[in-house]
Amino acid sequence: MRYLAPSPGHVMEVFMFGFLKPDPKKKLDQEYKTLLEEAMHAQRSGDIRKYSELTELAEMKKKELDRL
Repeated sequence: MRYLAPSPGHVMEVFMFGFLKPDPKKKLDQEYKTLLEEAMHAQRSGDIRKYSELTELAEMKKKELDRL
């Protein structure tokens, strides 16, 4: 079996259009920040149960983000 190198056109295509693909880290970071903000508002309004749930979800997002 021979190794087939990608054509120069393929490399250029990946380089040119790679920026159009969404960044999973950026999306997770945005979700993490949103959850923390919602948790803060829940805490300030006195809904400690909702604050705890949202904080737990935010921590799970942070762990997933750290794995990437």
